[in-house]
Amino acid sequence: MRKPLIPAGTTSLLTVLVSALVVGTVGFHLGSADAAREGSRRRTTPIVTAVQHAAPAVVSVYADLRSRRGYLRRGAGSGVIVHPSGYIVTNSHVIKGGQRFWVELFNGNGRYPAQVLANEPSRDLALLKINVPTARLRHVSIAPTNRVMLGETAIAVGNPRGLGDTITVGVVSALGRDAKMSSGTVLRNLIQTDASINTGNSGGALLNLDGELIGVIVSLLPSASGIAFAIPGDQVDQLLRRALRTSAPKNSLPDAAPQPTPKAPTPRAPSATSSHRETPTSTPGLPTPVVKKPTTSPLHPTDFGLDIYDSGNSLRVRHVSRGGSASKAGFLPGDSLLTVDGTPVEDRTDLLMAFSRSRPGQDYYVGIRRGSIRKYLVLTVPK
Repeated sequence: MRKPLIPAGTTSLLTVLVSALVVGTVGFHLGSADAAREGSRRRTTPIVTAVQHAAPAVVSVYADLRSRRGYLRRGAGSGVIVHPSGYIVTNSHVIKGGQRFWVELFNGNGRYPAQVLANEPSRDLALLKINVPTARLRHVSIAPTNRVMLGETAIAVGNPRGLGDTITVGVVSALGRDAKMSSGTVLRNLIQTDASINTGNSGGALLNLDGELIGVIVSLLPSASGIAFAIPGDQVDQLLRRALRTSAPKNSLPDAAPQPTPKAPTPRAPSATSSHRETPTSTPGLPTPVVKKPTTSPLHPTDFGLDIYDSGNSLRVRHVSRGGSASKAGFLPGDSLLTVDGTPVEDRTDLLMAFSRSRPGQDYYVGIRRGSIRKYLVLTVPK
């Protein structure tokens, strides 16, 4: 009789060993997958998240310039989309001398002609506008300068030397700096950073870890190494607000509300030669009264007593000043802002546009979300 290949009593042992080998192999591969996923989570730092959110709002700006020989050459700089309607902030010196202007979106996602809406050489700021017949453009919120912190991470995104989109990282080194640029212009209250800045980064974005615009990159300090500056967000905010007043965007309010018809004087009795009643519009001997349209002005949320921040998903109320219009309207910290007079608001710039033509005593109907409840609050412009 032939002996069995597997000795009696060892079958169970082999089964256990094979099972352990299979389980170990599967566990090894699963462990490797988990390690890979964990490694991906580790690599997705706050810097990566901020760049993914905000970098698509940084564009390349080109200006067609005429040289002395009459030839066209193309200068290159950077810009930042600060509203989905196509408003772009850049440096004044980027567009200086240009006859035609072009904007190329992040990662080469299209090139469009641009119109100059505002140019302030004294601040080295300019505002451009492009019309893109597509979905809403990616844009960034403007962070209030008083919330920028010394030592916080600063992310520079631009188009250095026309090479394409480039990202460098540093910190906010100083606030409130004054510096004389190579053009001779003295710029005030700048943000200083040690993030690497090169020619062509001008007009690009200096971001915080929330992906908000804390400044517009202006230049390197002449003859200095590793010292760069950015124009603070408050100055960008002011430029945008002034431009919105004059450009009258579609979702801004009309210049003035319809006025009640002035009460006419008591009509005189009809004359014998007249077949109709005459109603004078003014008193004889006195000038015709002039009804003035109420003046409008741009307002900031703080004018209503609202401290707003961008949570990443919506605008939220951080603080409500006691006795202000917002407090009287019933706003509470934690409320999410959804609409103003039916127009969606997604960032601070949307709020600025909604409040860009405000009249004393005017009411805004603000849609909010408080927990799971949606409601409207009536926000009144202070008189």
